[in-house]
Amino acid sequence: MKIFLFFTELVGWIRIVLSPVFIAFLIGAILYHFYPTNGSLILTGGLSLVGLIIGVKWASRVWMSKGTMWYLSQITNSPELDSEQKNDLEKESQEESNCNGK
Repeated sequence: MKIFLFFTELVGWIRIVLSPVFIAFLIGAILYHFYPTNGSLILTGGLSLVGLIIGVKWASRVWMSKGTMWYLSQITNSPELDSEQKNDLEKESQEESNCNGK
């Protein structure tokens, strides 16, 4: 069971690391598209490396605090749906109490 937990945390860690790497690479690729020189290619690689370092630090900090899967579930959470479900449950409980009271 612990190996499954470790594997899911590792997958979450990789997902968090890849976010800043992708953003940095995208910025570098756009820069290279407009200025296709060796210097901008090196800058693209440097930006990707900085994104990797930031991603590793960020993902490791998240893993050590609450866990990567908890973090990813919080950023993909939709509170609008949670409040709608809560309202629906409250309405159902009120209807049940009204039916039981009569």
